[in-house]
Amino acid sequence: MGNRINKSFLKLFQNKEYTDRMLYLLDGNNNDHYLEDIVYNNLNRKVIFRYLINKILKRKNQKTGNIDTALVNEILGLDNLFCVLSPFYDDGKDGFFRRIRQIDDSLLEEYTKVYLSCSNLLNRDFIVKKVDDKHYVVYFNSFDRNHLEHIEKIIKHVKKVYIHSIHVLMPDYINSELCDYIFNDEVKSHIDIHGVVAEEMKMSGDLIRSELAAYVESNIINACDRIICVTESMKNHYKKKYNIEEDRFLVVPIFSSSTIDTDAVLSNKKEKDKDIIIYSGGLNKWQNIEMMNEIIEKTVDDYDYRMYVFDPDLYKKTVNNDIIDKMIIDNISHDEIEKELLKSDFGFVLRENNIVNMVACPTKLIEYIKYGVIPILLNDKLGDFKKNGLQYIRYEDLLDRKLPSHKQRLKIIVHNIDVLKKMEKKYSYGKVD
Repeated sequence: MGNRINKSFLKLFQNKEYTDRMLYLLDGNNNDHYLEDIVYNNLNRKVIFRYLINKILKRKNQKTGNIDTALVNEILGLDNLFCVLSPFYDDGKDGFFRRIRQIDDSLLEEYTKVYLSCSNLLNRDFIVKKVDDKHYVVYFNSFDRNHLEHIEKIIKHVKKVYIHSIHVLMPDYINSELCDYIFNDEVKSHIDIHGVVAEEMKMSGDLIRSELAAYVESNIINACDRIICVTESMKNHYKKKYNIEEDRFLVVPIFSSSTIDTDAVLSNKKEKDKDIIIYSGGLNKWQNIEMMNEIIEKTVDDYDYRMYVFDPDLYKKTVNNDIIDKMIIDNISHDEIEKELLKSDFGFVLRENNIVNMVACPTKLIEYIKYGVIPILLNDKLGDFKKNGLQYIRYEDLLDRKLPSHKQRLKIIVHNIDVLKKMEKKYSYGKVD
C-alpha cells in the first residue's frame, strides 16, 4: 500500500500514547522562556516541532471502554459509502457544522455517509450510531489501538474519505496511523480547505500551532486527490502556492441550501426611526471587534445596535460600560438570528485586506445578503464578492450618517440577492468519487 505522506510528516505524529491538547503549552501558568524564545526569535520550524513533540503531555492509554461492533459489521456489508472525517453536523450549531451539513447535502448527497468523529479526550468508548439509512456516526479515540483496528477496516472497505478542514488532521487531533490509512494509493481523499488555517492561527496569536498547521497543510495538500475550496480566490491562492493542477480543485462556496424569496425579504424592510445595525458571529481577531466597538461608541445614540455573539459576557468585557445598556448583546439560536436579520438594515463585516479575508467566503456575509441586510465594509476584497458586483456601504458612511434612502436600500437588497443567486449558479458543485 503506497503512502503519499512525507516521512518527516509522519514522524511528527508518532506519539502512540494518549495525548492532551498541545495548547496546554501556551497556558498562562506555563512560564516557559524557551518557548517564548523559539517563537519570537523565529528559529527553525523543525526546532519548534521538536520542542512541541517532546513537551506534549503523555499519558498511557486508558483501558479501552465498550466496543460496539454490530453496526460496524453492518457498515462493512454496504456499498456506495463515503467516510467523513469530522464531527457529525447535528453535534454543533456554528458555521463549522453548517458547512459539514452543506457538503453532506450537495457533494455527498448520493452516498451513505460514515462520519468518523474523533476525540482523544472525550471518547473512551467506541460507539456507532445509525442516524438513518444514509448516516452512520462512529465516535472513537484514535490513540486507542482497539478503536483504530475498526476504523482501519471501515476506511479500507469504503476507500473514499472527505476530510473537513486541516483542523481535523492536526497531530493533537489524530494518531499518525489514522493518517496513514487515509493517504495511500488505495483510498481517494478529499480535503475541504474552507479557511487558511495557519494564517488564521497566526493572526490569533497562536504562533506555535500556526507553524504546525502550515507544515500539515503543505503535506496534505500534495497528498489529497481532490482539494475543495470556498472561493475562486482561495483556489488560485493554493494553486499558485503549491503549483497544483487545475483539475484537482473544486470550488464549493458556503451557500445556504434554502431558496431565497426576494419579495418576502423586501416585505420585512420597513422604514423606522432608528436603523437597526446588526452583528452576528464570533469574536475572532479577523472580525475586527475593537474597531466595531469604536464605531458603535461614536454612533450609539443614532442607531439601534444588536450584537449576537457566541459569548456575550466575553464581548461585554470589550465594550465601554457607558454604552452597554444602549445595545442588545445576546446569544440566540440560528432560527432567531434569521428573524433578527430580516428586521435589520445594515450589518458589520469589518474585515481587513489580508490573505485570511481575501480568500474567505464569510457565512455571515452570505446570510446578510440572503436576508436583505446591507453589508458595512472596511475592505471589499472578500473572496469572490467584489468581482461578482456586491453593493455595500463603507463604515465611514455609518460614522457620517450618510446612508442610502429607503428606496435605494431596496434596490441594493434586490441587486445583492441577484448577485448571490448568480454565484450559486456559477459554481457547479461537481462530483467526488
